[in-house]
Amino acid sequence: MKLLLKAVPVCFFVCLWSPLAYSVEKPQIGVGDIVVMDDVPGQTGIDFAAMLTTSLVKTRKFDVIERARLKDIFEEQGISTLSGMVDGGVKLGGISGVGYLVYGSITQFGKSSEGVALQGLSIGGGAMTMGVDIKLVDAQTGRTLVAETVTHEAESSQNISIAGLSTQSNSDSSVAGDLMRATATDVANLISTSIFPIKVVVIQKDGTVILNYGDGVLEKSMVLEVYEVGEGFKDPDTGEVLGAEETLVATIEVSQTTTKFSKAIALEGSDAKLISNGSIARIVEGGPERDKKKGGLFGLGSGDSDEQNTGKKIDNH
Repeated sequence: MKLLLKAVPVCFFVCLWSPLAYSVEKPQIGVGDIVVMDDVPGQTGIDFAAMLTTSLVKTRKFDVIERARLKDIFEEQGISTLSGMVDGGVKLGGISGVGYLVYGSITQFGKSSEGVALQGLSIGGGAMTMGVDIKLVDAQTGRTLVAETVTHEAESSQNISIAGLSTQSNSDSSVAGDLMRATATDVANLISTSIFPIKVVVIQKDGTVILNYGDGVLEKSMVLEVYEVGEGFKDPDTGEVLGAEETLVATIEVSQTTTKFSKAIALEGSDAKLISNGSIARIVEGGPERDKKKGGLFGLGSGDSDEQNTGKKIDNH
């Protein structure tokens, strides 16, 4: 009996500190139909939706609903497809079992420029571009939270011919797959940071800044600006919260990433002591990392190598 009583507190301690005891319920998100324009292959939309689903899982911010299960939910509630939502044919709101829905259309996918030919020298290839119109909707209220156009560009295959001698670097299919995957990553990161901004979790004693996103969103050497958020302000007519006062307090650079969080250090001229827990951080697209990687912020390629470069552009609708 004494042995049993001694064992109970130990069991209670272990159970209390079990990771399951501290699991947090994440909002559910589903990827609806990604339709394609007439000049884009039909399979592209299906492949992109699958890649976007994977990228959303990697952000670790959502409980991502599998496509098959999402289809069942729609059928149970009398929604046969999400394709019509792109043109406003389906009215969202009150869809049980789903927190957020992502859908959109691929407006461009293919070569945007060709190679050049000079006397005795022919360089084929050029650039490939992917453009996606994406929307994020609150499935309960039907409110559109994000409406953006994301574009990516990557160098296509390089065919070099000199006096009949021909060489080829990378295939179009390989570049197209990488381009699609990079675009899906950009869209997933745009969605996740729109709902859950990058934030400072804690400042360690040595000045290391811990951020709440891991390698699914951040990369080593990325530069971010840290802002203190002040009092919010509202639209006097609608009462909608328009934003809040923000004060730039420091610039940091990611030094290490893990699957769940990242570490960063304050750059020269910035003081980590000025950063508070809970401060918002935003990636600086024009920082030193952009010089090293002249491609998309979450894309591929390197400005210091002969590999393909990609670029990303996000425009507001």
